Amino acid sequence: PDPLNVSALTSLHAAFAAIPDPRSVHGRRYDLPFLLTCLVAALLCNCNSTCAVGQWCREHRRLLRATFGAQRHLTPSDSLYRRLLPRLEVERVEAVLAEWVGATRPADDTEAVALDGKTVRGARTRQDAAPHLLAFCTHETQETLLQVRVADKTNEIPVAQAVASRLNWRGRVCTADALHTQTAFVATFHALGGAVVLTVK
Repeated sequence: PDPLNVSALTSLHAAFAAIPDPRSVHGRRYDLPFLLTCLVAALLCNCNSTCAVGQWCREHRRLLRATFGAQRHLTPSDSLYRRLLPRLEVERVEAVLAEWVGATRPADDTEAVALDGKTVRGARTRQDAAPHLLAFCTHETQETLLQVRVADKTNEIPVAQAVASRLNWRGRVCTADALHTQTAFVATFHALGGAVVLTVK
């Protein structure tokens, strides 16, 4: 959706209400759904840092006021996001986003879905390896229907089979790379009513 579309921002704000706020109520200027909606809109506008997100908010105060009504504070800062984001439950955020995207899809959705895993570039620290994410993305519209983190002590194969049931596969094809050429993988998707196309090089 267009990140500057007021109705899309409003529905996303409502979806984010399901995420618990880790902050104390004392001194809180912005509610969590507002902060996360601004973050997503800024990311969709190619802001790739918390500084850029803060700048986007300053430049789009008119949009934010039109969407959320008159508020005393409309410009969350870089430092606020840097303190907040590490405290959020990532799995809960991913689940809410997946549910929101799913609600925008057609009821009889049959668009093919690509299964792909990627390690997040630039996310490794001295203490932790960069997270590896497994995503289910539509072929044509390029929408991420579901994304989960693959734990360090496992790999994509069992994770893909474990989370596949979260999506509707009736009349739908899942494509995946050679890593998933497993009997159990194919059986999982057939049991869910889907088909599988695997690329083996």
